[in-house]
Amino acid sequence: MATAKKAVSSVVTLDQIRAADDTHAVEGVLVEVPEWGGSVRVRGLTRGETRSLGTDGITPADAEAFTLHHGLVDPKLTEDEARALLDEKGFATTERVLVAILDLSGLAPGFRQE
Repeated sequence: MATAKKAVSSVVTLDQIRAADDTHAVEGVLVEVPEWGGSVRVRGLTRGETRSLGTDGITPADAEAFTLHHGLVDPKLTEDEARALLDEKGFATTERVLVAILDLSGLAPGFRQE
């Protein structure tokens, strides 16, 4: 019996790695937010951005504002605008957007402290 050969992909160059959009930073991913009348565009966080979330002394509110500020591509918000939006808008709606960003970032559902 013949054994099927496994396809081997080529080794990438450093330039290819740098050019790869693995966070969807350019085009983003659409998240439907019917409560707001349409969609928003989000991306995954970079590894450096996720490390910032683990900084000692960062509060859950700060982490959420940071995540929304960096992960929301369109419309783009300052961190203060993100914090205000999270304070003023519905939990279920803003949670859907935050979860989409965290999912694209490869962070497990239990990443944030309960």
